[in-house]
Amino acid sequence: MSEARDARLALLFELGDDLGESLVLWGEEKWLRQIDPCRVRLGAEARDDVGEVNRDSAEPPRARIEAVRIVDMSSSNAWAEFSSIFRRTREAYLEHENAKAELKALTPVDAKEATGHGIRAKRSKSGAVTIDVLDLEGSHAPVQ
Repeated sequence: MSEARDARLALLFELGDDLGESLVLWGEEKWLRQIDPCRVRLGAEARDDVGEVNRDSAEPPRARIEAVRIVDMSSSNAWAEFSSIFRRTREAYLEHENAKAELKALTPVDAKEATGHGIRAKRSKSGAVTIDVLDLEGSHAPVQ
């Protein structure tokens, strides 16, 4: 094996359906990624009809192009449209992010979930707090 240029994981078993083949192919890709971390993830189009990996049809990773120039986008209508939206919604975005941070800070440390005024703060097992908007259709949030 040390003198081989190419190694393949070959497993043969029958489960009576395509699940067996899928598991073999998944295991092969996982194993190959372990021995070659730079490997490009191959899609279904990179396999031939037998299920063998066809390296010729896999796209190589694209080279990073160094950004070296400054471009004036003033003549682009799309740039004008999206820059207008970006500038118009910037304050609302900052206000939203600030409110989210404050809600997370107000959530008690020992609380798994906190709700009120149409908002739910939910703590994950890792301790991260996620803020969600609750559907208040047909009811109103009580004012305290």
